[in-house]
Formats: sequence, structure tokens, C-alpha cells
Amino acid sequence: YLNTFGGNPVSCAIGLAVLDVIEKENLQDKALQVGQYLCDLLEKLKDKHPLIGDIRGRGLFIGVELVRDRAMLTPATAEAQEVIYKLKEQFVLLSADGPHRNVLKFKPPLCFSTEDADLVVEKMDVILTELENALGLKMNNIMNGGGEEHQASADENGPNRRGFTKTNQGTPHPSKRLKTH
Repeated sequence: YLNTFGGNPVSCAIGLAVLDVIEKENLQDKALQVGQYLCDLLEKLKDKHPLIGDIRGRGLFIGVELVRDRAMLTPATAEAQEVIYKLKEQFVLLSADGPHRNVLKFKPPLCFSTEDADLVVEKMDVILTELENALGLKMNNIMNGGGEEHQASADENGPNRRGFTKTNQGTPHPSKRLKTH
């Protein structure tokens, strides 16, 4: 036996009303369109910010992978947590995902609009700029591992976890709040 309230007439009526709204407002197609718009904005942000290593997803389910350097793909776990914390202060809720918790996970509701996407990306741009300035990261040093400031950040927040496999998973390091001010 799997459900107590299955087939409840009120629940069924609510479910049908939700399905009607999804169909009438064309929310599935809008999710694909707005998701593509958001991905395009995030790709532009990637060109500007060395912490962004990859952007992937479909529709409104999008992941932004943060890395300490693009050559080694060192997960930027602490940096991801800092971005999430700073966005939360501005009433934008994201979470982290992935084995290293360095992928910012976008899962907005179907009513998420292009205006909402503009706002989130604008806030991310400011936060990433402040964070990268505090860490000494610049676009011209992303492929060679960065400068001394970049290396200090990597040392402080855990070792390079590249080569992470099911047989060699190790213990994830607890993320620390980065000092950005």
C-alpha cells in the first residue's frame, strides 16, 4: 500500500488545475526558452570570470561548475559556498551539487522569467568579481594555475581533488567561509 490519499477528489481537482495552467501558459516551452537565455547569460559570465569552469543543463535545471583553475579543474568548493551564501543575503537561493559541492545548482520555478535571469546573473557577476579580486584571480592567469594568491586559496581550502573515483573517493574537506573583506 503506497498512499493514503490517492484519488482524493480535492487533490485530483488541484492536480488538474495545475496541469491546465502549465498547458495554457505554455510553461514547458517557456522553461526551455528562459533556460537557454539563462545559459547564454552564464556563458558570457564564464568569459569574464576565471572561477566558472563549466555551464551545463537543460531547460531551467542548470549547473555552474566553479573551479580554482581551468587547466587542472580543481574544484572550488569553498568559493561555491561563498557565492551561495552571498546570493542568499540578496534573497537568491541556490544550492551546491556534485561530488565536491562546487556546482551551483539552478532549479527555479516554472514562472522564472528572463528578467529574473538578468537579475540573478547580475548579482552573480558582482559577487564573483568581489571574490576573484579577494583571491587575486584574473582571466589572464586561469590556464597556468594563477598567482601566489590563487595558490594560497587552494592550499587553505583543501588539496586538488582531481582523479576522484569510486574506489578513491577520500573524505571531503568541510568547506570554510572565505574571507573576502
